Parts: sequence; structure tokens; C-alpha cells
Amino acid sequence: MKRIHTAGISFILCIAVCSCAEESDEIQPIDSAELTVSDETDNSVEVITTQSLSGETVSSDVTITTDREVYDNDCESVLLTIANNSDEMIEYGETWSLDKRLNGEWVSQDDGTAVFYMIGYGLPAGETTECSCVLSTFLSEPSGGEYRILKEIDDKVYAAEFKIEG
Repeated sequence: MKRIHTAGISFILCIAVCSCAEESDEIQPIDSAELTVSDETDNSVEVITTQSLSGETVSSDVTITTDREVYDNDCESVLLTIANNSDEMIEYGETWSLDKRLNGEWVSQDDGTAVFYMIGYGLPAGETTECSCVLSTFLSEPSGGEYRILKEIDDKVYAAEFKIEG
């Protein structure tokens, strides 16, 4: 009987505490500009291009490359390789961004609706890893043009350029 009485009091206290919490039906929006790594939205971000269609790349201990430089317009994903040629472990997450070159300028394809798991990964010195970048994350239908995948690694933004024919 004491157990039932104790359980009942605990239940009532729990309900009372929960009902005292401040309720809000208001959804707090996330500023999508904070999630974008494109230098189009923030000109102060230096982008380190390690795979370029023009051949102009920056020498770096960390590189990102795509498995191909040219894809068909029916491609669904791009395989991205991250190589750590440094002497230290690097850290990165699942997030990435996509830009398209329009009139000579890189324009972010991120409309703020992309969702990523906020998981951190470590890549030891001298190792490589691969990840699949699903284009439907940012594009309903890929169209012809020049693109680049942007990936933040150790607080730096790296880019790999590629082309979609179409």
C-alpha cells in the first residue's frame, strides 16, 4: 500500500512540475545563413579549392575530390573523397553545401531546408575516407552546369568542383 501511495504522490508531483514549465507554441526559426558555408553569402570565408575544373587548385594538407569531374544530368549522388595528408587528426561532420556557377559567380543552392545529422568524425593523419553527397539534398532535378561541393573541415572550407552535363 505504501508503494502505491508513494507512486501516486510521485506522479502528482511530476504532473505539477511539468505543468509549471513555460509553454510556447511558437516555433523558433533557425537562421539558414549560419548553416551555409558558401562564400557567396559570406565573402569573408576563404574557400580552399582542391579540385578545380580550370586546373587552378590550392596546395593543401587536406583535400576533397569527387570520383569524377563530369556527371550525367541523371546522377543522384557524388562520391566525395576526403584525404588527410597532414601530420594530425582532422575533424569534420556530415554537413556539406552545393554551389552552382551562374554568370561567373558561385551561387549557393541551399534554400535552408537541408537537414543533416550533427555527427563529428575524426580522420587520422595519412588516411582517406569517402562520403556520398546526395544531390537531391539541394537540387530537385540536377541541371547542366558547373558545381562545387563545399565541406567544412577543422574550421576551414574546402571545395571540389565538378560539372553536370545536360
